[in-house]
Order: sequence, then structure tokens, then C-alpha cells
Amino acid sequence: MRATELISLAVKISRARDKARRNELAATCPPHLRDLLRSNLSLIRIGKQLKEARRIANQRKADYRHTYKFSLLPETLQNKPKTALRSTALGNCQAMRELIGGSK
Repeated sequence: MRATELISLAVKISRARDKARRNELAATCPPHLRDLLRSNLSLIRIGKQLKEARRIANQRKADYRHTYKFSLLPETLQNKPKTALRSTALGNCQAMRELIGGSK
């Protein structure tokens, strides 16, 4: 039995639904290759588990994407506060100077 045949047999066994069919397929493997067949089956099973875990993780990300949204800002904060123009600020300084020491 070639390596590709052994791998295809392992895939057939892993895809078989009922236990009787899996046992029947496993019996077709030569006895000296049974351990190798078991290791192939375990690798296929691990691959399936990883693929399922990845699928579940992707679904979880999608769920979080829809449930955790930031709420809108209140109306008072949506407009940016306007800063005073420089000329106004300088005018205020001039007025304060006049009040303190008079105009020079």
C-alpha cells in the first residue's frame, strides 16, 4: 500500500458516519500499517478540530462586531467648542492694560 493510498483510506475512515463502516474500512489496511493509519487519522482529526475552532472564533468576532458599538455623542458635544480669535484675545489684553495702568 502506497502512502497516498493510506492517506486516502484515512480520509475515507474519518468521513465515514457510522462505526461499522469505519471498522470495515480500517480492516482493509494491512496489519503492519495500522499504527501509521492511526497516526494519520489523529492528524486528520486534529486538523478538523483546528478548522472548527477557527470557524467558531471568526463567528465570535462577527458577533462582537455587531454588539459592541460606541453610542453617539450627545448633541452638546457633537459641535466642537469654538476658540476665541487671536484678535479678540489681544483686544481683551489691551482693555485690561488700560484698566490697570491706563493707556501708554
